[in-house]
Amino acid sequence: MMEMLGRSGFTVEVVTSTSLEIHKGVELADWIAERGIAFQHADTSSYSVDVRGLRPNIPPHARLNVGDVPITLYRSASARSRETAGVEHAEFLALYEAALDRFRPDVVVNYGGDRLADAMRLMARERGIVVVFMLHNFNYHHIDTFMTADAVIVPSRFAADHYRSSIGLDCAVLPYLIDFDRVRVTAPEPRYVTFVNPSYEKGVYVFARIADELGRRRPDIPLLVVEGRGSERTLADCGIDLRMHGNVHLMANTRDPREFWSVTCLCLMPSLWRESQGLVAVEAMLNGIPVIAGDRGALPETLGGAGILLPLPERLTSSTRELPAPSEVASWVETIIRIWDEPEEHERLSRLGLNESARWKASMLVPSYVNFFQEVRARRCFLEFVPDQSEAVPRLKTRREFGIFLNHLNLLGTGAEIGIQRGHFARQVLDLWRGEILYLIDAWRQLVGYQDVANVPNNEHVDNLLDAVARVRGHWQRVRIIQELSENAARMIPDGTLDWVYLDADHQYSAVIKDLTAWVPKVREGGVIAGHDHLDGVLSIQGVETRFGVRSAVRDFFGDRHVDSTLEDFPTWYHIKSD
Repeated sequence: MMEMLGRSGFTVEVVTSTSLEIHKGVELADWIAERGIAFQHADTSSYSVDVRGLRPNIPPHARLNVGDVPITLYRSASARSRETAGVEHAEFLALYEAALDRFRPDVVVNYGGDRLADAMRLMARERGIVVVFMLHNFNYHHIDTFMTADAVIVPSRFAADHYRSSIGLDCAVLPYLIDFDRVRVTAPEPRYVTFVNPSYEKGVYVFARIADELGRRRPDIPLLVVEGRGSERTLADCGIDLRMHGNVHLMANTRDPREFWSVTCLCLMPSLWRESQGLVAVEAMLNGIPVIAGDRGALPETLGGAGILLPLPERLTSSTRELPAPSEVASWVETIIRIWDEPEEHERLSRLGLNESARWKASMLVPSYVNFFQEVRARRCFLEFVPDQSEAVPRLKTRREFGIFLNHLNLLGTGAEIGIQRGHFARQVLDLWRGEILYLIDAWRQLVGYQDVANVPNNEHVDNLLDAVARVRGHWQRVRIIQELSENAARMIPDGTLDWVYLDADHQYSAVIKDLTAWVPKVREGGVIAGHDHLDGVLSIQGVETRFGVRSAVRDFFGDRHVDSTLEDFPTWYHIKSD
């Protein structure tokens, strides 16, 4: 993807580390040299001493280029990702931060739900950089993970539908880019039924039973197992000695997939997990190799009108270590034999696969990627500084970046939001603002005379409160929830103790005046009073007629001493308190 974006007019860089998804240690120089890549170690001759001892001022790293993409490679002590230490995370973030300050990107792309990945996203957003989360699997069960991302990419419609229905996450669908030249075979010599990556997730137990049954019935059909994360060991652990039939052959893990596609006649994918796309199937189809696959995850979508989909017992999952019964793989064995023995059927499936593989041609996918990144890059206008007399006054572009605005003004103490509803804004502020305590104030009950779409029945208010609690759970130590009317809650907080207040409760003129009267004294000199929906008039929102008097109330209370944003629909206003 980065190589393609570079060829399409974007300027790209990569920051990564030697923490690899492998189970053995490697020496950095040898590992890179094996791939024919030139690199140079960065100068780390400058040292300083702290409580941790003698340490380089610049974290150890190397610089290299792959496919014209410049890469900064942090040199962790181990290639095993789970062995990296906390100090290495700090060093990596320091290197990443230096790259952000030097390169000044519009967009950062990363993935992962761990604290390091989340810290990278936060660091980018604090600089007004758009963050894109590339979501590869189905291991995320809470939307909170994605609150630090501006957009999420998944490779299939199946994955997008799953995350929308399971956690309410909207994702952009961009199928994986395939380097056809890297995987396409020019002189095929097909002679094997091939199974790639004998891991538990990919169905190694299912394959073992299929291989055993074929060995008994048709030992003349050779099977090739290509090692990946799964290896000869995982195949042997299935409990069947497949050597006795002489029909199973092994190929070590290879960086060149053409080595096994060139000798493959038929591809097996008895996957037991939900494939988010199925790269093996795509690579097989673009080589005209028929695919027999399980019907889980996005595999039906990937195969489209090509290949053959067969069911697998629901009791078999990526977590089970159990061989299926011979009867449960009978349809797989029969299908393999039929396609092997019928050249016309093999040719028909081959043509269908080649036709389907056109969906992954660069001419089809590259415009979608370019359009997506051009669109998200245009969002990089969180804060804009425009001249106002002799000073530069921050002008808010979106409510989401209010936390960045607070950091800019160095308001890092205590704040209060009045009008929480389901906690979306509170979570966004907590993700971006580096302050200490945030009061969340809402009645969370139906109010008489409150004409707003947020004034829902009491049972829905309970749901809203629970939603708000769930959203801010990751920041629990920084949150104080007060379920009370605005004016009553203000009496609980001493005057001059808040750094900022954000008003988003009743939008009627009289209610806004009451909130300003109650909450402005609570803010210290130099603090900020702000609010949402800087509008006047009657608007219909979700079918509810809502009367706004916010603009008039703010004008009458502060005079001309407030600044509003340039949002088109529901602008934020703010006022910096002074004598």
